[in-house]
Amino acid sequence: MPNQEYLWFPQIPSPDSTGSPDPVSLALRAFCNLFWNDSHIVESPLTSLNLPQLLKAIQEQKQPICVIGTFSDQGQASRHSWEQLGLDLFDLPWHSPDKVFKYIPLLQLSKHFQDLQNCLLVSNENNLAHTEAWEQLKWAKCHQFARSIQTAVGHGNRDEFQNPRMTWERICSDINRIYQSYSDCPCGDRCGLQYRIQDLLKQSDVNEQKRLKLAQQVAALDCRTYRLAPTQYFVLPNKQEIPKFKKIIILENNDQFRQSLQEALQIFLDKNGKIILADPKKSQELFRLCDDSGKDLIAHYINKEQIESIAPGEILTCFDLDLGRDNIPESGMKDFMGDIFGGHWVMYGTASQYPNVPRLIITGFRSEDLLGYTAGGCAYLLKPFTEKTLKAQVIQASVLHRVKWLCPQVIQDDYSKLLEKTTFDKFHAFLDNWLDQKRIELEIIQNCNRNAIAESDLIIVDLFTNQGTHTLNLLKAIAKIRYYNNNTCLLVVLPSTENVENTVSDYYRKLPLALRDGSDAIIKKPMWLVNNGHSNPEDALGNLIIKQLQRLNEYDVKYQIIVPVAAIVGRYDNDFIYKVKSSESQPSKDADKLYAPLIPLLVNAYGLSANLGDIAKLGDRLKQDLQEKIREEWQGERNDGINAVSSVTDRFIEVILDKSIQEHLTLEAWLRASVDRKVNNKFKDINTITQPLTKVFGGATRYEFSVRGSWYKGANQIDDLLIVIEFCAKSSLIARKFIETTVVRYLREIAGEDCVLVQEIPIRGYLL
Repeated sequence: MPNQEYLWFPQIPSPDSTGSPDPVSLALRAFCNLFWNDSHIVESPLTSLNLPQLLKAIQEQKQPICVIGTFSDQGQASRHSWEQLGLDLFDLPWHSPDKVFKYIPLLQLSKHFQDLQNCLLVSNENNLAHTEAWEQLKWAKCHQFARSIQTAVGHGNRDEFQNPRMTWERICSDINRIYQSYSDCPCGDRCGLQYRIQDLLKQSDVNEQKRLKLAQQVAALDCRTYRLAPTQYFVLPNKQEIPKFKKIIILENNDQFRQSLQEALQIFLDKNGKIILADPKKSQELFRLCDDSGKDLIAHYINKEQIESIAPGEILTCFDLDLGRDNIPESGMKDFMGDIFGGHWVMYGTASQYPNVPRLIITGFRSEDLLGYTAGGCAYLLKPFTEKTLKAQVIQASVLHRVKWLCPQVIQDDYSKLLEKTTFDKFHAFLDNWLDQKRIELEIIQNCNRNAIAESDLIIVDLFTNQGTHTLNLLKAIAKIRYYNNNTCLLVVLPSTENVENTVSDYYRKLPLALRDGSDAIIKKPMWLVNNGHSNPEDALGNLIIKQLQRLNEYDVKYQIIVPVAAIVGRYDNDFIYKVKSSESQPSKDADKLYAPLIPLLVNAYGLSANLGDIAKLGDRLKQDLQEKIREEWQGERNDGINAVSSVTDRFIEVILDKSIQEHLTLEAWLRASVDRKVNNKFKDINTITQPLTKVFGGATRYEFSVRGSWYKGANQIDDLLIVIEFCAKSSLIARKFIETTVVRYLREIAGEDCVLVQEIPIRGYLL
């Protein structure tokens, strides 16, 4: 019996009213007719997915079904499928390696020639996969039912219900039309949606206030069960006793120990996994785990364009924190960096750039545990170690985040009622398995357990049934969680019922920052447990958990270093005037260096962005402005002051008129060049000093001038331009130590101990 080959064309327009097919459709049909009978090609209107035809195709065809469309990749096609069907068509059947549908981009047919040919090959019919896919695809009808209701009477249409001209009869007409079209949903009305619609349609003798109350109920109509349908087909896989990784990267400079460590870590490798050795010297120079060519190993393996691209959680990194002086990079960096930081430097850079990669500290120094954790370690393994301690610490390192689901038994029972023969334990196992692949541990708790809350990165607060009743007091539960662990994220689960938001607002209106800075979030029932492809993660519990945990990886502190400009370029004082007068008889080619202390005067008068050429054209006005500024600041000798100021300004204006100076274009460029020239010792400029910290932190570094500031020296207040250097990082002891030991220490050598200020400023996110 010949095969039935199916090609499905989503996004390809059907023939127009004259019967003429679209040119794209004609070209595609001509190509496919080389291999397929015309009757086996199914067209679909632009951007739509015809559910009845899809179900029919699965029943009749037991070979893979090719789906051809104009999306550039399957990811876009999957998102489109979520919007149309409430599921990923290309993941059917769920939790099975044998997928029924395959997506092929229209413009890349030549790359999928073999896939198209495979549809012609005779193979054993996989009835089970197609039967399962057919059963699962039926749930799309529930999605379309709920979506039709929301389109007609929900969300943005709710304001229309407030209009007195909107009659109850018209509302009933709209929902009755939809109800008649979806009378055979696979949920069997276990969600009660059809029953609620029937009950609403029976209402009569409706006055204005009753109409508004009923309209509220209409706008809240939704089908809950289809969002949980994947769990009905989920079979919990056997969990491995130990985590398995596709790549294990080792940073260790002791050859003998490195060999024994490689052998010990073999049991943690996946079937085709591999152990890679990072080069200590290159890694310390570039602040990442690198090979001997300087290639960032983690970036290479997680690059989605690579054939062997893997997830960050599938890589285990092992750090020796005592790399020793032999591995200090030869890049002009100070020797003390290698002495003080060792492997901490590399681990901090790795943790900042790749927070979702597990990191294991392996060291022979017991005292490095605190510093190791602040540098980004996930677990701490002290040499010598046994197989048992190694296994325990690898397991500890593999869990990147711990999530607790506060869900009392009565709420669990409420979930179990939504799907026949599907318990809450199965919902939990489904979500736990999905999160486990991302190195996130999930545990159910039924009360506010102090120890469980204290160790959590995120807590799901799920205390309401679908009808809006609750067992624990929500506000007391949130307050208790915040008392035990003020740093944890909260994810509050609420039903879409009348006035339930008021309960939460009573708490959050007093704590607006909790929601504003992203530490807390709210998700509404009905919800998906997870969705892989839907464009909006706010509708799925698992996806929102990931989104909230990612906020923990964002930088939360800005380190700001402040130095007065005068401390570096010099101040216009008696010594400065003396130097200028002494140089009058010996003109210097580098006169602009001599007059650098006067550049801030121009900045205060005209701004950092002022053009030097325009300033030079001011003539006598420029001279007058400069003299006034100098007299304000300089306490000169009374009988010689006027002549000294006049002489200095005359010479300074001559310097400004020099074409080589005007090449700086703006005052900021001239001031920056003067500062860099003064700072230049072993490094080229301030940016060269800050570049390593930028790479380690993974965020932005900012080196700029504050146009006006105040500085105190003793009891005297000094107004001055300030040099402001900023870094973003995760707040930690080692971040502060990095800054103190590099930039701050160096600038204090140049500007003076009392002229450099470091401060921490709490932020949320990245420095832009």
